[in-house]
Amino acid sequence: MQVLTGILLLARFRPEGLALFTPSAVAFLNSLAPMLAITAVAGLRPLLTGHFHVLAMHVLSNVIALLTPAVTSHAFARLWQREERWLRYVVAMNWCHTALSLPATLLMLVFVAGADDGVVSGLPALLTVAFAIYWFVFSCFLVREGLGVSRLRSVVAVILPGVLVTLLVVAPLLLRVALT
Repeated sequence: MQVLTGILLLARFRPEGLALFTPSAVAFLNSLAPMLAITAVAGLRPLLTGHFHVLAMHVLSNVIALLTPAVTSHAFARLWQREERWLRYVVAMNWCHTALSLPATLLMLVFVAGADDGVVSGLPALLTVAFAIYWFVFSCFLVREGLGVSRLRSVVAVILPGVLVTLLVVAPLLLRVALT
């Protein structure tokens, strides 16, 4: 219940929500558990159909996407001498990512499924853009409050992991498609 309260406070840009997250290694692992469980469930189809290479790619790309923000934020925390604040921040970041991205992803899937040509337009597209803007501002807020850094540093700490995830996960997939 404490984590849920923390997420709801932070989602409304209330920094006191950070205090509700426990800064420990166990709490960090617990904060990864929901996304790892979703990765495991999503990997069932390739496993059941015998496509083990697809399963391996799925699991590895999801683990990379999950851990890249934590690793880069830790590097930034060390660089900016904010390491003592990092563990609480990363636990909050993981829980908030799970809580906010899952409903947004499901909603987007509904929008795409309802589109005739697979292209989302109109109000669904506007809602998607609005959520993307909220997510960016929220992520910057979380870094700024969680690590106690400037707005500029928070923007860098939000953009760089996204670029790294794209390079590490999406670029190889695009390269594979281009080569086949």
